Amino acid sequence: MLGVNESLFYIYCCVGGEAVIRLRVPVRDDLHLYRIVVKRLLPKARIAEPKLKLSKKETYLRLKKAKVYVSIRAGKPPFGFISLVLKERILFIDLLAVEASNVNRGWGSRLMTVGERYGKRMGCTFARLFVDEDNEHAIAFYQNKGYEIQDYMPLVHCYLMQKAL
Repeated sequence: MLGVNESLFYIYCCVGGEAVIRLRVPVRDDLHLYRIVVKRLLPKARIAEPKLKLSKKETYLRLKKAKVYVSIRAGKPPFGFISLVLKERILFIDLLAVEASNVNRGWGSRLMTVGERYGKRMGCTFARLFVDEDNEHAIAFYQNKGYEIQDYMPLVHCYLMQKAL
């Protein structure tokens, strides 16, 4: 059951009846989210770490620890999602992915907006995320949203990016 604020937020995120962004329903969504991770995120991560593996169980545990919003069309599985973790007053954008057929249609931006608004409502002052060093498209996407590179993490081949909320 959604609280009043979450219900209003959910309604606000509806986009022209075409699709909505809603909270994750684990039983319904997690297998689809795992498939999106494997198709969209794992290949980029494997550029830096070729032997990297990610099990369904690991993915499900990671999602369980987060607040997750999904983009979905009526009667269809999710085609994108954002996973958010709060630590003190910092919002960590843990995972963001949209299926290839929906890229460049504004869904990544909409999911980021939902995530950042959630962080603000929870009292966060900054949003942070890690992005693979070779993922130039993602780096440009986040910079366009106001994120700046704060640090480089050579052990994981990632940049730490941050934005004030």
